[in-house]
Amino acid sequence: MSKSLFAQTLSDKYADTEPMAVFPLNNFGGLEILYFDGEIIVSSFNFSDVGRYGIRKSRVHADENGKSFFRRYGVKYYLEDFMKVRI
Repeated sequence: MSKSLFAQTLSDKYADTEPMAVFPLNNFGGLEILYFDGEIIVSSFNFSDVGRYGIRKSRVHADENGKSFFRRYGVKYYLEDFMKVRI
């Protein structure tokens, strides 16, 4: 069976969500964590001139030292490198 025509996309679901944490990429914005449940992260890029885009789900992994990370476009982002902005 095909997907429902009324299925909510990630962009719709997290459009107005405030970020939980941010990884700065330059002076204008960075990578935001919108949702985190221990296994799955929803993240997006947000830059002041473009706004939020590229909302994606990623699986959380742990390296050999036990540090948690996820991948976006082939880049490892460690959770300890993010700045918390809300709890």
